Amino acid sequence: MKYVDDTGISYEIDPNLISQRLQEVLTEKNISYNELEKMTGIPKSALQRYAAGTTKKIPTDRIRVIALKLHVNLLYLLGLTDDPNELPVFNVSVNTDKVSIVNNAKSDKIQKLLNYFCQLSDDEMIDLIRYAEFLYERGK
Repeated sequence: MKYVDDTGISYEIDPNLISQRLQEVLTEKNISYNELEKMTGIPKSALQRYAAGTTKKIPTDRIRVIALKLHVNLLYLLGLTDDPNELPVFNVSVNTDKVSIVNNAKSDKIQKLLNYFCQLSDDEMIDLIRYAEFLYERGK
């Protein structure tokens, strides 16, 4: 299975590892498939297939939602890091209207914010930007 991140970099992903890690996180956090369905909006049957490994091509938007709702690093679920709590390190460079994410930011708060931001849909990103603008203007 291939995963393409927001910067266009492609990774080869082992779907069995995703299944194994999903099972581990659910067990560790004592979360049932029913609870995860309510948290993510993903049908219980699909979640069970993902965890059992019977679905070999899990939609990337669903992996992102699962990682976000379980408060676990997306890269951990994908098998790209071994630490479920590790936050990616980012450096943001703005190029016209596009934000490019590259490794290297300094603040833990910025890293955490960017990690969540990168897991949002385009519409959610716009909503978050508008909210940040609102907070900024309110604080002036």
